[in-house]
Amino acid sequence: HQGKYAEASKIYRRFDKQYPHSVWRHRAWVRRGDTALALGKYSEAKRRFQSAQTRYPEYPHPAALPFAIADADLRSGQLLAAAEGFEALRWRLPKDPLQHLVTQRLAHLRSQGVSPVALDERALYERGLELRLNGYPEEALGVFQKAIERHGASGDQPALLWDTQYQLARTLYKKQAYQSARDLFDTLRQSAPSKVKRNRATRWTSHSLGRLGRFDAAA
Repeated sequence: HQGKYAEASKIYRRFDKQYPHSVWRHRAWVRRGDTALALGKYSEAKRRFQSAQTRYPEYPHPAALPFAIADADLRSGQLLAAAEGFEALRWRLPKDPLQHLVTQRLAHLRSQGVSPVALDERALYERGLELRLNGYPEEALGVFQKAIERHGASGDQPALLWDTQYQLARTLYKKQAYQSARDLFDTLRQSAPSKVKRNRATRWTSHSLGRLGRFDAAA
């Protein structure tokens, strides 16, 4: 914190070599990226942060490294890459304490006319699924609804639309909106493109009916 970044980098490098099994090893590795960033060595900093993600998946703050990578892009003038990185982080970990900084960075980029590329239906589906599986049903719900709106009436990707609607129904179930989930599962059961998917929708229709106390119908 005294601004002696080059000296600090040397110390972290020695620490990494002398204590490869220390509980602080990942922090020393990341701090070397921080010092490179402070010294204006943006490419080196980005490589350091990226390698930290691979070397130390147990790093205790999951948002810190992707934020640092996007920040390195921002400082090096790679504005679109920075916008994409911050936007991905905004959806990946929507309740992380760093989100207020992510919002600030995205607002700054928008003020310069830089915004993330709009996601297509497949990318929205994958983002919504990641949110649902990571325990963010409210955020997932919004993404799946947006994906379905993107499909519109074109009907050119029926299998993907069915999968998106199925994940929307699973999200409604997770949010305990059992009647809405049941209605959608039943619709999906009737329009399923395969026996496997029809059985899947039928099973979740029964689960929803059970949650509604309609055990005879569920059976």
